[in-house]
Amino acid sequence: MTIQPMLKVRDLESTKAFYRDKLRFRVCDESPEATPDAICKARLGGATLTFTTADLWPGEPGMTGILYVHVDDVVAYYAQVHASVTVTWPLQTRSDDTKEFGVLDCNGYTLAFAQSPSN
Repeated sequence: MTIQPMLKVRDLESTKAFYRDKLRFRVCDESPEATPDAICKARLGGATLTFTTADLWPGEPGMTGILYVHVDDVVAYYAQVHASVTVTWPLQTRSDDTKEFGVLDCNGYTLAFAQSPSN
């Protein structure tokens, strides 16, 4: 089973640039930018995030949770991206030996990048 969140964003072009250029995701358009319900997907490893400017639900973009993205080598990934993003917590090892760090994206969403001890 996989979960693929769809997140509302204010500006699809800046979101695509952030995920592509700063977080090194593969980004693809699902619909033309000119449409009022533009959608794009950003992929890293097995994770897919979908972003839309469509007015599917009321309110501004926001969430009171954390989106976890599991990567094979979180130490190397942290070294690649930490200088170009807002790090909400630095690379650390939790009590269960999971290594992780947190990032605030350009829309205010918090992502955690993690590596489980089995990797």
